[in-house]
Amino acid sequence: MNVSRPLLTTALLAALGLSSAPAIAQSQALDKAVETGQQKVAEGQQSQAKIDKIVDAISNVAIQTSMLAVNGEVEAARAGVYGKGFAVVSTDIQNLADDAAENAETIKD
Repeated sequence: MNVSRPLLTTALLAALGLSSAPAIAQSQALDKAVETGQQKVAEGQQSQAKIDKIVDAISNVAIQTSMLAVNGEVEAARAGVYGKGFAVVSTDIQNLADDAAENAETIKD
């Protein structure tokens, strides 16, 4: 014979002359708390997935920016004395790319 847990609990409490209402209310409150906790965990996982996508995008932009800076440095070197100003800009772009990559790594951790 299969007897449900709430029914068994009610029967035992009734046999002892006690009311099952408080126990049932506590059980229902606990069920609700567990359900709410599960929902919050799921929401947190969704938020984390969104953050991961944003950080990956920032990392990709940092890589592309770094490649742009390297190309700028090559062109500045080819231009010789006339490319010195462009070399300064390329260095600034490289620093920006490095900062973006470092910040993306910090967010990941």
